[in-house]
Amino acid sequence: MTSRGASRYGTDATGLWERDDDGLPVYTWDLARLPVDAPSRPHVLGTGLIQLQADQHGVLRLTGGPAAVRVTSPGDGPGCISALRVELDLDGTPLRLLPMAAPAAWQPHGRYGCGYVDYDCAVAAPGLPVPLAVRLAVTACPGQPFVLVEITLHPDASWPSSCSAVLCVASDVAAPGAPGAAGSAAGFAREGVAMLGLDAGLDVSLAGRDGWSSRVRPGRLELQRDLELRPGEAMALPLLLGLSEACSCQWLAAQFPTLDTAALRSQQRQSLEAVPVAAPELWLREELTWCRAALRAYQAPDDLIQRPVVHPSAGTAPVRTAHRLALCPWLQRHSPELVRATLLAAASRQGPQGQLPDALGGRLPGAIPDPARDRSDTEAAFLWACACWLASPEHHDILAVPCPAGPAPGPTLAERLERSVHWVLDAIGLGPHGLVRLLAGDALGALDEAGRAGAGESVLTTAQVVAALRGLSDALRTTPWRDLAERLDALQRRLAPALEEAFRDGAFLRGYNDAGEAFGDASTGPVFTDVQAWVLLARGGTLSQRRSALDRVLSACGDGPLTTLSRPFPASWPRGLCQAAVLPGDGANAGIGLMEAAWFLQAMALEGRHAEALARFQCLALRPRAAVEDRPGFPSICRAARCQGPAAQSRAWWPAAATAVDAPPEAVPMAWEEAVLRSLLTPPPRP
Repeated sequence: MTSRGASRYGTDATGLWERDDDGLPVYTWDLARLPVDAPSRPHVLGTGLIQLQADQHGVLRLTGGPAAVRVTSPGDGPGCISALRVELDLDGTPLRLLPMAAPAAWQPHGRYGCGYVDYDCAVAAPGLPVPLAVRLAVTACPGQPFVLVEITLHPDASWPSSCSAVLCVASDVAAPGAPGAAGSAAGFAREGVAMLGLDAGLDVSLAGRDGWSSRVRPGRLELQRDLELRPGEAMALPLLLGLSEACSCQWLAAQFPTLDTAALRSQQRQSLEAVPVAAPELWLREELTWCRAALRAYQAPDDLIQRPVVHPSAGTAPVRTAHRLALCPWLQRHSPELVRATLLAAASRQGPQGQLPDALGGRLPGAIPDPARDRSDTEAAFLWACACWLASPEHHDILAVPCPAGPAPGPTLAERLERSVHWVLDAIGLGPHGLVRLLAGDALGALDEAGRAGAGESVLTTAQVVAALRGLSDALRTTPWRDLAERLDALQRRLAPALEEAFRDGAFLRGYNDAGEAFGDASTGPVFTDVQAWVLLARGGTLSQRRSALDRVLSACGDGPLTTLSRPFPASWPRGLCQAAVLPGDGANAGIGLMEAAWFLQAMALEGRHAEALARFQCLALRPRAAVEDRPGFPSICRAARCQGPAAQSRAWWPAAATAVDAPPEAVPMAWEEAVLRSLLTPPPRP
């Protein structure tokens, strides 16, 4: 069914927007227009326990395990094709259905929906009187360690007679001898179920409901079933593909009666509609609905609190604690339980001085932070995420929760908040300009050399801490923690004057390096967008300073997008700032960072400049960007948090031919829009 909002931003270079049977937006690939070697652009499905990446070619990759250490199947190594392969054997001739190597004559279609992926084709082959309609539907099962795969074969009613066939389904776990591979001794096969163990203690499983034979080969699971295809009779065959620590044949068999593809997708609609999506235009409401559903895939179970937490990227790449926490304020309206669990997971890992590990399951900084390897932004991100959460009075109960909970509960969240504040101010400490020290870096990873000797200072981290302390003190004044609110307010008043002093030539400095040299000074170099945004969010500096900083960034960007820098550094950044060479126009060197842009839009709203911010919001929204001629389609646009332009350009934008970034899909591109739009649609404060 065609979307009523498809008339505006409804098509792009690779597909179009429609609505499915539940009235939800779905992106339909125009596979006939794609070259055979088109790069993989997967849709990420998630259950809270596992993630599944399924691309337009039908290549599937399964990821599971605790948030601190994720494991992927298939693992690395030659011969690993897909977590699911489907073939139909007709008279000894195998026809591969998934991954989709179907010729154009088969009319293949791929659809990315809210919590599902569908592949359709009309199989034309010798021995078939007319093409055989095949649908392979993959649907996320919330709270379960598996996804539901439904293979539907529908012979046309014009067939003269029935036809015998064999359906073969396989899961490539790892190539023999590859890292993470398991030998056949680790496998287990019973009627309709095959399992294979991974080195990390997880089992990959493939299970069918009835009539399947199973086999385990080195690095591979296989199921097979004889079929009788009859004219006009559709045959739907459900399968479960999963990854878990503990699973049994009996338990898997018991799941089938409770699972139904249509019911799961209808439940998705009901849960999405539980919290209404507000947007001024239909296309944008559709986009936000699709993004909200897609964001449910970006979570992973935490082995300490035994609940799913925010997981900002797909796959097995390590995730910084600060990156998890940075997403929480944007997700808390429609995923409150996920955000609450993430805050508690971070708090439960806090050290005795208030320090947090850079990654869940990682090492804690020592009692005295090491400026050569510890960063200054983790605790600031924790404080800000908690401040945003506590801005809603119904969330105040979390303050009394012991972290961790259990037989020997630790300090409450309120106590841990104060510990983290003192870690920032006393352990990380302040430099000679009254700013929080930079250490091995802050929210911008490129600044990895400016503070390694321990003398560098970060205006950004200082602004983040001031914003968090103000938010926390405001939230706590009407609670039993009024005394804590007063202490936090006194600390932010101690820090705030340093932000006013960091104003130079119409903008706020980014910081000072170990040699005491200012960087981010508008008179001598590029202006950093992120620090202007955060000083405004902290209500730092004077009113005239904040207005000037806004104007400086907007003037530098002109009619183009909000870039990370007002202009790029040379191919090598100035000595004393960055160890790596970041090319002009790429990433942190005047590329487009959606997180930084989102912060700046929120700052504009806080200053009452809603109309300007709304215009720039649409410039960065996903569907309008994808709909511009000669730009990558939506599945490319929605996966990259940093949008790179050609390295030689002074102002980056999305390239005409190359895709934005070839990296694992990230949550940021989809997470920022709804929360930022709400702030932009909120009436400006009265003067």
